[in-house]
Amino acid sequence: ATAIAFAVALAGILAGDLNLIAPILAMFFLTSYGFLNISAGIEALIGSPSWRPQFKVKWWISMLGAAVCFTFMLMINAGATLIAASVSGLVFYLTQRRQMRAYWGDTRHGLLTLLARFAIYRLAASKPEERTWRPNILVMSGSPTSRWYLIELADALTQGRGFLTVASVVPGGSAAAARVAEVERTIADYLRKRSVPSLVEVHVADDVFAGADSLIQSSGIGPLFPNTILLGETERPENVAPFAGLLIRAHSLQRNLLVVREAEAEPDATGERRIDVWWGRERKNAGLMLALGFLLQQSRDWQRASLTLKSIVPSEDEREGALRQLTRLVQHGRLSAEVEVLVQNDADTFDLITRSSADADLVLLGMRPPAADEPETEYAGYYAELLDKTDGLPATALVLAAENIDFITIFQ
Repeated sequence: ATAIAFAVALAGILAGDLNLIAPILAMFFLTSYGFLNISAGIEALIGSPSWRPQFKVKWWISMLGAAVCFTFMLMINAGATLIAASVSGLVFYLTQRRQMRAYWGDTRHGLLTLLARFAIYRLAASKPEERTWRPNILVMSGSPTSRWYLIELADALTQGRGFLTVASVVPGGSAAAARVAEVERTIADYLRKRSVPSLVEVHVADDVFAGADSLIQSSGIGPLFPNTILLGETERPENVAPFAGLLIRAHSLQRNLLVVREAEAEPDATGERRIDVWWGRERKNAGLMLALGFLLQQSRDWQRASLTLKSIVPSEDEREGALRQLTRLVQHGRLSAEVEVLVQNDADTFDLITRSSADADLVLLGMRPPAADEPETEYAGYYAELLDKTDGLPATALVLAAENIDFITIFQ
């Protein structure tokens, strides 16, 4: 600001108009003084170890001095104040664009840390509220290039409002530390190029499932932990049992689960997309699936998608009652959704689901929760059978609600 002030003064002298440059010159010097007070106040407030001035002033005194300085600037000459502010802002913008190297510290990181600390402590002391629930998603994607559809779905669900963490497990070894840093940097750069705001976590483990288990238990800080785990379906039969064990442990930790199967064919981007939510007997699953479907409709990629709430009843006598119940839920929840109730009669449940959702772009289908002390092999058998029965569906997310939340409350 001092250099700019001298440049303005020299220009005014050459032009022979001292009355013009005097107020602008004063504004630049006052600007320097005001921002110096702001910097000192922020540094004192943050309390960084590098801030060791010989003459110490309370942070609020520095901030008060900056406020008085800028107030006087407006009182002296509002027009000159706006000019000084505009020129200072332009200099800052050009400096950022040119990525000039600075030889002094940046207080923004310390200030953000202070704000994060305040917010996390307040969140930890407050009770979670169902109506403000959002998914904080941990995506077990491995390499983003191989399973990008998982990150794409998670990004659509969080919409830049919830937390998204992309996680990967790398094998152990002597070069594990260097490998972790390299993988983190590669994933972060790839996400940045795709404009996906996300944290990146990479764990070292000799076994992929042990590493994934460790990620689920250790990710997050305080109340800001992933409440929803998003995984791709198991591709190898020999991995079904350890994968089912991972689902059981995640459920015991009260983490919601989404197991996603990619569509065999690329969806038609020109037509209207459709999300089918299959409403079953598991109330928690149904509420979570409805919340996820609604959140997808609010995202940029799915904002024109239709949402259809579907259910199956054993006989025609129960159809009208189920239809009224679901229609009432949609109306009271102010949802943009259609309702469809199918009669099973003697048909197979999954055959009905496959035929009804053949043209959907995404199917949300509930999984049963593991029973108490259920053996891993038994739940693995159920999971393998579920994968087999849903093989003919388009892109599918198998949903298992585990949080101690009544998701239906969101729509009441």
